[in-house]
Amino acid sequence: MKQTCFLIAIACFFLISCKRDNEREDGFSVTEDKLFYKLCKIGDGQTHPEKGDVLLLSVNYRTQKDSVFFDSKHNAWMGYFVAVNPAADRRCFKSYLTDMNEGDSMVFLMQPDAFFKELFDSETPYFSKKDSIVKAEVKLVAIMDSSDMDLYKQGRMVELKENTINEAAQILNYAKSQWKDFDSIPEAILFRKNRTTNDSAITEGKQVSLRYTGYFLDGRMFDNARSVKTFDFTYGSQQQLLPGLQMALGVMRKGEIAKIILPSQLAYGELGSGNIVPPYSPLLYEIEIVDVK
Repeated sequence: MKQTCFLIAIACFFLISCKRDNEREDGFSVTEDKLFYKLCKIGDGQTHPEKGDVLLLSVNYRTQKDSVFFDSKHNAWMGYFVAVNPAADRRCFKSYLTDMNEGDSMVFLMQPDAFFKELFDSETPYFSKKDSIVKAEVKLVAIMDSSDMDLYKQGRMVELKENTINEAAQILNYAKSQWKDFDSIPEAILFRKNRTTNDSAITEGKQVSLRYTGYFLDGRMFDNARSVKTFDFTYGSQQQLLPGLQMALGVMRKGEIAKIILPSQLAYGELGSGNIVPPYSPLLYEIEIVDVK
């Protein structure tokens, strides 16, 4: 009964305050500000967010061609938080968050210029320049205050750290399931050479050119440097490579291709790397040594 009443209430809100047009065939309705919306799931929450609240959201942002360019599950490992702002651009979904309850899920279709300005404070990026809409799937996970948010982040850090207890077993199981055979370096680095040569070895002071791609162990790519240009550096120079890559390259030669798994302590460790690599993350690199001089 409560769910039915809430559905009627939210429908009335958009009908009265947004002057919506008739519902489209695909189930979307539109506000006077040209924002399309559709309620997908009603949650169990009983209160609306208020000014001063911080909202923990689960979001998935897609281009008009349905290509995902941001997913909070992968791109915001400490949580995706949005402060309540009723005065936000009415062409973006942020101003409508105060009409959702915890657990509600909605889909919004927005103009790219309004979306990127409001959410990222940026111009429309190249991948959405020719689009007329951006698609946002939004779930309101929790309504918090600043103290709640801090406690949540602390809990996430503890959870990530606890994952390192089984990290060695996780790496070994991955290598056994994905590779027929592999070698190891004493510091717990596992690697498999897909192509071997007898060409120039990588030693301290040599100029090295390589191409690489970085992945998490679940297969998601987080870094790609396999373009026409190579990554060039002097082997042995400080702070040019992750410690684990420095060690692994020391057993490679010009022309070789290898897959290398780094334990988190030899990758980005307890700090991670921005919103891209979470703390305590083992990483997989595919590396091609293009040249050694």
